[in-house]
Amino acid sequence: MERVFLEAARGAERVSVATHDLPDADGVGSQAALCLALRAWGAKARGVSQEALPARYRHLDPEGLVLPLGRHRSWLGGACADLLVVVDAGSLARLSPGVRELARDARRVLFIDHHPGPETGSGGHCVDPSAAATGEIVAGLVESLGVALTKDMALALYTALLIDTNSFRYSTVSPATHATAARLMGAGVRADEAYGRIYGKRPMGHLRLLGRLLGEARTTEDGAVAWMVLTEAMLQEHGSDLEDVHHAVNHLLVLDGVRIACLFKEMEGGTKVSLRSTGDVDAAGVAEALGGGGHRHAAAALLPGPPDQVLEDAVKRIRGLLSD
Repeated sequence: MERVFLEAARGAERVSVATHDLPDADGVGSQAALCLALRAWGAKARGVSQEALPARYRHLDPEGLVLPLGRHRSWLGGACADLLVVVDAGSLARLSPGVRELARDARRVLFIDHHPGPETGSGGHCVDPSAAATGEIVAGLVESLGVALTKDMALALYTALLIDTNSFRYSTVSPATHATAARLMGAGVRADEAYGRIYGKRPMGHLRLLGRLLGEARTTEDGAVAWMVLTEAMLQEHGSDLEDVHHAVNHLLVLDGVRIACLFKEMEGGTKVSLRSTGDVDAAGVAEALGGGGHRHAAAALLPGPPDQVLEDAVKRIRGLLSD
């Protein structure tokens, strides 16, 4: 894997680093750390995002290397990227439209992910299903460049691990994951600082909204599927935004007997269902059956229609998929 990465990087003068649409901390952290490492190695590298990074992730990119699409095109100076690296996704379909266009113009596209994707099966990419997060893979690739691991790189990657393992609680966490975390802490990362900066301080409205979500949560009769519903009206009533309750679905995983937890979120154009699973349940497989995708224990799909119209059928389908 390191050989594939180094061969691609050595042949590129300008490197763009992208992640999936609606990015999370694993994607942004991997993206920012890789940009820092490639620049320290001597490459011209910048990250690209359809729009500016959400406020909650900006501390992962302290040098402002992840540029919104328009500024990134200006940085490229009208040319195409020699190499476009896609982290935390295995398909161009998971990129936002403008970034997907940028990728199609690039001379080479390299995927780095911890879940096999439809465009990575032919080889020539950096995919390791045994890794707990893309950040775990990127940490190894940074080492292969032979550059010093800085605290900024390490914080971005440690946060990637923290988020994609649900604070090191998923079954994908291995001794190698903890060894990577130890190396990142050795570069100056403090666990309490990383946790506090990504989860941050919340207003009272956040707690009231979380209480409402938990109070209205439901399960199937056998308890295997649990879900909560979030509407735009609920967000407005409690003065919150989607990022405030992005991880609320994880609370459902503590339920006795639950195998998959769902958060149905009302969005423009439909309902996004975020899936979290435990044990041997492949959330990505469930999401793909619903028209989405993701990783083994964290995935999502966009369903047409508001929550009250799609929820009942979606829960039935998810329960049926667990039986299959």
